[in-house]
Amino acid sequence: MKETNQSEALGQWKQPNNIQGQGQLPPTKPNSTTKLSYFFARRLYSLLLWIIFPFAILRLFWKSRENPGYRARIRERMALGLPRLKGCILVHAVSVGETVAAVPFIEKLLEEFPSHDILITSTTPTGSDRVKALFGGRVEHCFLPFDTNLFASRLLKKVKPSIVIIIETEIWPNLIYQCDRKNIPVLLANARMSERSYKGYNKVRQLTAPTLERISQIATHAAPDLQRFLALGAPTTKAQVIGSIKFDLQIPANLQDKRKELIKSLEARLPEGQELPFIWVAASTHDGEEEQIIKAAKELRKHVPNAVCVLVPRHIERFETVARLLDDNDVSYERFSMTRELPDTAEVLLGDTMGELLLFYSIADTAFVGGSFAPVGGHNVLESLACNTATIVGPHMFNFQTIHDLLMENKAIIQVADWKQLSEQLQRLATNDILRQKLSERGEDVVRSNRGALDRLVSLTQRLIQRS
Repeated sequence: MKETNQSEALGQWKQPNNIQGQGQLPPTKPNSTTKLSYFFARRLYSLLLWIIFPFAILRLFWKSRENPGYRARIRERMALGLPRLKGCILVHAVSVGETVAAVPFIEKLLEEFPSHDILITSTTPTGSDRVKALFGGRVEHCFLPFDTNLFASRLLKKVKPSIVIIIETEIWPNLIYQCDRKNIPVLLANARMSERSYKGYNKVRQLTAPTLERISQIATHAAPDLQRFLALGAPTTKAQVIGSIKFDLQIPANLQDKRKELIKSLEARLPEGQELPFIWVAASTHDGEEEQIIKAAKELRKHVPNAVCVLVPRHIERFETVARLLDDNDVSYERFSMTRELPDTAEVLLGDTMGELLLFYSIADTAFVGGSFAPVGGHNVLESLACNTATIVGPHMFNFQTIHDLLMENKAIIQVADWKQLSEQLQRLATNDILRQKLSERGEDVVRSNRGALDRLVSLTQRLIQRS
């Protein structure tokens, strides 16, 4: 591929001319009315946090009934028992999706800043588990404390970060306020702002706008996100489009070896001369979606009898619920946690393990990305495309709208409205290898041509640390 300049490398992600051409404008200082309204808005926000704090703790214990990780290290939620660090790079990735998306970035930080400790914070135990599995002892980890002034100040005092990097869209007013007070730069990385999120933040604009002004840089992944951040009050000199680091996903070097082992094991168990099944993944599914997946799987097997669905719920605490649902619907299934193999007779393989979604994508002929039948907003379709897997999504993709539109424009994914259309499209792809191959190649081309945001984000991080 020929060398390109930065603007060309961004491809569809170019900054609008009005942002590129503005130069270094002096930041707009809030007037006294804005300062006063911000003062009272943040005080009210803090008061509400303290009111709900006991109930939030109770909710963690309630959720720990299905996932004990929610009550583990609960002192960290109050900034107690944290590692004592100095000059670390603090990266906040709220849960599994953000952690996986940030892997190439964190690997680059480890490479470029060997003298800095890397502290990754998350809010869910599954996010914590992924950090440990992906990085082991190379990074520190703790849960992000509740966003009170006391806890935020205590966190910064204990770990003394050189910079705080927040992945995607987690706007914590008190944490950002305390960073601003202590002259700690804050980078909102791979930032996205859906239309739905924009409307929510705009309702509390008196708190949102001054908070955005205190962020050092907002690195958005697309122009529509940038425009929404600016409309919410982010200064033009502090916001820019750099592209999405999700395009820079790194496929693990051993993934193909694991894939070959699974396929080889399945071949050995099939009767001689029997073809491999048509394998499709229903990934990151939510409550209410599995019912539709089961209907689609049953309908598909009427036309493609050897079709096997790998069903992967989004949250670990729902594995048992989904298993009961399969039982209730008389679906034959195996659990990957027990067999570690692809089924030779069962209709469904329940992917009840964490951190193996890329492996499932790699063995699949086709993938359906969940969170898009339910009005959740979709999940990262680029993971399946990076694995060269033909991909289908449902109607609700508002959390990835720009990426979704780009992929649809390039005919790189298929969108369906319901389980009936999903079954029909799966049947088309199962019986047409050329169509499936073209779809996966288009997706892979879009991913390849939009890489480069990772290097730009690392460069921006370096500049902010040097200025601090």
